[in-house]
Amino acid sequence: MQLNDWMNVKDDYQPEVKKAGLFKNKQVLTNLLAKLQTESKVSTAHRFHPVVYLTNVILVTFILCYSYNKWVIWLTGLYEGILLIRQSNPVIVKIIRRCSVLLGLNFILYFPAILLGNGNWYFLLKMAFVFAALITYATTTSVYDFLTAMKQLHVPDFIIFQVDIFIKHLHVLGNMLLQMIRAIEARSVGPDKGQFKMFGVIFGNLYLEMVKFGKELYNALEARAFSGKYEYMIHKLNQTDYLLIGIECVILIAVILV
Repeated sequence: MQLNDWMNVKDDYQPEVKKAGLFKNKQVLTNLLAKLQTESKVSTAHRFHPVVYLTNVILVTFILCYSYNKWVIWLTGLYEGILLIRQSNPVIVKIIRRCSVLLGLNFILYFPAILLGNGNWYFLLKMAFVFAALITYATTTSVYDFLTAMKQLHVPDFIIFQVDIFIKHLHVLGNMLLQMIRAIEARSVGPDKGQFKMFGVIFGNLYLEMVKFGKELYNALEARAFSGKYEYMIHKLNQTDYLLIGIECVILIAVILV
């Protein structure tokens, strides 16, 4: 029996399955886990000391939120631009892309006020600079540097403990959720109409694992005689840190005088 020609042709067709919910946002979860796994860069390639950089972000945000002088706003924006161009090109593109998304959402919400004549374009400019400062810090700084900065700013240990435990829970549960999603995708062939029905099972298992992890973590802390005191490495300030502090003081004095 001779087969038809179309049956002898090799077909590499891959069915496009419409994913929803967690299955569609798997890349977001992967990026979050990569961010949580980033080690501290203070002693190697970090641009500034964690304390100085965190103080800089807080000060810039405070100045932009409470200053209405256009020269101060532009001076702060120029200062942020100088800090931004010191980053690598991929990091700059990532920061600009994220800032554009947030600024676009802010513009949509603020657009009715502009139409009614009550809007202020400098408000949008201030929001853009605030987003740039926060996103630059979040993109270029690891969570471990953030905890180090909190400790050296004399934040109470119980607050640092809560933040640290939250980050560890988030990392463990996120990694487990990613493994579940990959396992479900590996065992699924063709379109699956029951993806939404799996959410209850997935989050139920995550809750049980969270309770189990919490007990194991408590037992580990108790076995190691954890006293609630955090030890950290003391990093000295370098020339770029002192330069950043000097620029911050100049901007702060300009805000006070103007």
